[in-house]
Parts: sequence; structure tokens; C-alpha cells
Amino acid sequence: AKPLASVEVESNVSREGEPDAYVIAVYQSPSWPVLAEEAYYGLPGEIVQAMEPHTEADPVALLANLHCGFGNIIGRGAYFRVGAGLHHLKLDVGLVGETAKGRKGTSWDQPRELLHTVAPYWAAERILNGLSSGEGLIYAVRDQVMGRNKRGEEIVEDEGVSDKRLLVMEGELASTLKVMSREGNTLSPIIRQAWDDGRLQVMTRNNPMKATDAHVSIIGHITKAELLRHLNQTEQANGFANRFI
Repeated sequence: AKPLASVEVESNVSREGEPDAYVIAVYQSPSWPVLAEEAYYGLPGEIVQAMEPHTEADPVALLANLHCGFGNIIGRGAYFRVGAGLHHLKLDVGLVGETAKGRKGTSWDQPRELLHTVAPYWAAERILNGLSSGEGLIYAVRDQVMGRNKRGEEIVEDEGVSDKRLLVMEGELASTLKVMSREGNTLSPIIRQAWDDGRLQVMTRNNPMKATDAHVSIIGHITKAELLRHLNQTEQANGFANRFI
């Protein structure tokens, strides 16, 4: 908080050796940050403005959820070319706010209703939660696995997942950060791979799963205190945090 002014007031208590007036600084609480109007450009901004009167959620969270969900629905058909790389419309978003008062969960209600109307199958089948391991994330978008039976005939051992779109709704992002810190957990590098190019693989001997052309987006909820406590220096430096808005 920044002091606005100093006000001198008379003391109503007279004590020997003490001043008869005190200086009191008047402080102003930090103002709530407001997103620039340019961020609400076009149809997404118009949708957020239409939603605002019907929710207690912050418009920034509405906009982030809307962009994240829509980009996941679109899949890998649309992209921006940056040099030789293709940047698809997949976002990882961290919504930071107080428990209960932050309305983080509420901010998904309105966008979810709209996106369910646009893509009912996606809303019913391709929104999951429970980030705990890299293997688990790959399993949700895994490729088909072929093999051979005892007669040498080619068979399908695992149908895999044909729809490579996946929106992960993680209501307790702090739990995800905590499991990532455990030795041997592969979640952090897999999330980074998913954001980079969508080719996911762990080289385990018993179950070498892989996923190609995965289109993974993440919306995580966390409090400021939890974020400061559990986002360790490693994840700040290795690019994990950089991939989240």
C-alpha cells in the first residue's frame, strides 16, 4: 500500500515528556488490476461482456477459460507459424485467487455452458482432471498399439484414443506441483512436451506408451500462498512456469 497523505491530529492524552500531536499516515489499498481493453478485442470480448452480469467471476478468468476451451475444441487444425515451428491454439492457464472468495471454479460455469453447446461430445468426454503423473497424461491421449497373436497375426492390443484433444481442469494445482517435486515423477517434462509439439513418450521398459499430435490444454486453480510455496526454483527455471499464463 502507498501512503496518500500524512495527517496531524491532536492527542487527547496528556503525558509528561510526550508530544501532544501525532502524525498518522493514511494508506490506500492496492487497486485491483484491470486488463487492458485491447485484450477483449473481437468476439471473445463480446462474449465476456455478455456473461459478466450473470456471474461473480472475474472477467479475466472468464476470458482465459473461454480462450483455453475454444482453443482445445479447435484442435490442431489451426496454428501460427513461428519460424519453422507450428504454434497451435493450446493454452495452459493458472487462475490465482483466494479460496472461495476468488470464484475460480465459478469462472468456468458460463464458458462451459457455451462450449458444451458448441461441442457436446468434447465437453462430455475430453475434459478430465487429476494430473498426477506423466504416464497418466499420456494414457489419456495415447496412440493405438498393434501387436501379434500366437499365430503371428497382427492384432490391436490397445485401441488408444482417437480424439487427441484434452482439456485438463485441475481444481487443486497445488497438488500437481507437489507431486511434480517427487523424485522420478515425469509430469513436468511431459506437460512441457505437450505444450511444445504434442509428441509424448516415456521410455519405460514394461509399458513404453506414446502419443502423437496430442492437443493438451490445462486450466489450474491455486491460491497465491500455495503458488509461492510449491512452485519451486527448478520449475521456475526449466520452462514449466513459462508455459502457463
